[in-house]
Amino acid sequence: PARWRRLGLRASFAVLLTCLALRLVGTNGDPLALGVFLGGLGLAAFALNLLFGGRSFCHHACPVGVVERIYTDAAPAVARPERAASGCAPCTGCAKGCADLDRERAYERGLAGADRRLVFYAFPGLVFAFYAYYALRAGTWEAYFDGRWTEAPMSAELLLGPGFAFAPSVPALVAAPLTLLAGSALSALLFHGLERALARAVPDARRRRHRVLALASFAAFNTFYFFA
Repeated sequence: PARWRRLGLRASFAVLLTCLALRLVGTNGDPLALGVFLGGLGLAAFALNLLFGGRSFCHHACPVGVVERIYTDAAPAVARPERAASGCAPCTGCAKGCADLDRERAYERGLAGADRRLVFYAFPGLVFAFYAYYALRAGTWEAYFDGRWTEAPMSAELLLGPGFAFAPSVPALVAAPLTLLAGSALSALLFHGLERALARAVPDARRRRHRVLALASFAAFNTFYFFA
């Protein structure tokens, strides 16, 4: 539906944030919970593609897809035979400016959009907030680095226990998404501010936006691998 397409990358980003919040409060150390979650995600993909055709889930709801877009959207296109230009057989044209058909054109079409900037600029903060939440909940970074979270089965305590070391009355089910939202918002403000600050040094708006998008992707990638 058109109203869904207009959500663009924001819909995928919202799904990603929800999935990360579920990891923090439930599925990280519980094989059964993780299996149910991943199976449910696969069923959701099947259902959305069945209902709306083509690769609707990939374009508008996939939490991994939005990360791939952030890391690779501006990369050089890979040449393919004409009949292999689409991942669908046949192509249903389910997305305008489809990155699977023409990655460079898709990137150029979305470069001026607020949708892309919001998601790309928010992502580095989301990555950092995901890892920082372990320290915010336990009061020490060792809560992440010692790997104890890999052995914490889903339980009422994990879901509803103290969400912050400094505010134990806030349940984890509320604290985790709040942390992710706050990190995303602060990151988006930072990179939007950087874009405005570069206006004099880089007067061309498209070139300036491209550079800040690249910086945001670079920051997110390196933040992830610092912890990983």
